[in-house]
Amino acid sequence: MHRTAALVVATLAIAIPLLASGGQADLEQVQAAIRAEGLEWEAGETSVSRLPYEEWLARIAPPGTIPPWVGALGARASRPASLNAPPAAAIDWRDYRGFDFVTAARDQSRCGSCWAFAMLGALEPLVAFRRSTPSPDLDLSEQQLVDCASTSLGCDAGGLTWGPAASFLSRTGVTSEACYPYTSGSTGQEGSCIQASALSAGCRNAIVRTEDAIELSSTTPGFPQWDPPPFTLSSRAMAEIKTLLQERPVGVSLRTYDDLRYYRSGVYEPSATARLSGMHAVALVGYDDAGGYWIAKNSWGDDWGEEGFFRIRYNTSSIGMWAFAHEFEEDQEPLFCDGLSHGIVLDGDNPGPAHGFVLANCGAGVLSWTVASSSPSLALYAAAGRLVTRGDEVAAGSTYRVGLTGPSTAMTARLTFTGASNGPKVIEVTVTGDEPSDAGVPDDAGAPGDDAGVLADSGLGGSDSGQPLDRPDAGTTPSAGDGGENDEDGSPTGGCGCGQASATAPGMLGFVLMAALACRRGRREG
Repeated sequence: MHRTAALVVATLAIAIPLLASGGQADLEQVQAAIRAEGLEWEAGETSVSRLPYEEWLARIAPPGTIPPWVGALGARASRPASLNAPPAAAIDWRDYRGFDFVTAARDQSRCGSCWAFAMLGALEPLVAFRRSTPSPDLDLSEQQLVDCASTSLGCDAGGLTWGPAASFLSRTGVTSEACYPYTSGSTGQEGSCIQASALSAGCRNAIVRTEDAIELSSTTPGFPQWDPPPFTLSSRAMAEIKTLLQERPVGVSLRTYDDLRYYRSGVYEPSATARLSGMHAVALVGYDDAGGYWIAKNSWGDDWGEEGFFRIRYNTSSIGMWAFAHEFEEDQEPLFCDGLSHGIVLDGDNPGPAHGFVLANCGAGVLSWTVASSSPSLALYAAAGRLVTRGDEVAAGSTYRVGLTGPSTAMTARLTFTGASNGPKVIEVTVTGDEPSDAGVPDDAGAPGDDAGVLADSGLGGSDSGQPLDRPDAGTTPSAGDGGENDEDGSPTGGCGCGQASATAPGMLGFVLMAALACRRGRREG
């Protein structure tokens, strides 16, 4: 049975009585408090500090009371995260294994819909990661959640629970922002639900569904507690959140103080004079143990904080309450894109990183691959000129170049890529020269674990090779890259949308390469 009932306890943007009387703090008072207390963040005017206080308050603690029937929604049987290994000392999904999977910060505006933005702020990077699309432009529809997630209460109470929205995401899913645009920010009210069946075929195809949601029982202050006291995460709870963050962003709640409106940069913690204003929901996209802070994506636009993100001190503002994460699995494993295997030709008299191609991942996550060479004189370089001696990681597509560590006589050699279930993938390399050699390619060349097949660490590459990566005589030619073959209309196939490396081959090398490509084309057409 799908676990939906108890994400109830993720109480977001609930009307909490203010703890102090009088007017809210202004910017000068906040800056003075930061200086007096030696806090490590900068305050300034922001998109929300310029608003009337009551209008900002509607984003986190709308007026009204908790409906009496809310408690009847029940308590979800939440579970702990598996702590199989100590979590890393730092994680940032904006630079996760060298790739940015986090979508841009957005603005909930006049609607108390932080819960919807937190839910999709945690989901979008996970979808991008599973689909191997770094720097994603994915934008899922918060409005569909606001309108259609039953009992979420839309803008009126900021979504009292994660439960209804989590159930909706797994049962129906949400389409893109373009298909179901956000309007509650301007109206301050939820709209009428448009059923998925009423969407166009293209918009139905854009729907993303989750498998389930994970709620961490260790982060629940108690049930029912719609106005919980200050809450401090236990060491177990912190470890569980960090464990989830190794694989996906995490949605959390926090208590919101009035000085947060002015946050511009640094590691936030409320001043001693700050006034509690309500509660709020954000998506955690990382943390840093050395700095002692979480990294969170907010929903107040990119003119607030660090381009819409903020760092917040551990165990500040009860950050981490009612933590949850999504379960989303589309493709189950990383895979080499079809069409990588192809032959290339190098000029033995012109060593260095010459021939370019794209290695791409057409499966899930990040492909961690290793490469073996049948010749110690054959080298693989990353696009920036770094010599790749044993392996690398790629999410969607990265350009690499094959070259020689020095002048070479004619020979044939082989690069063998392993690391995915549809491997190994092999690139056959022909080196032209004055005197053919008998080097050949041994039957067992490049076998995984064979030390003789590992690229020699020559120390060459980039500036050390004396051959700039993009030098005009590099002999780089168009490559099949991550797809290689073309459709009848000439458009490239395969490759997860990755670009292909290309340059112009000079002189005799260009003639040889054109002849080789013509030969391959003739074989395909025949």
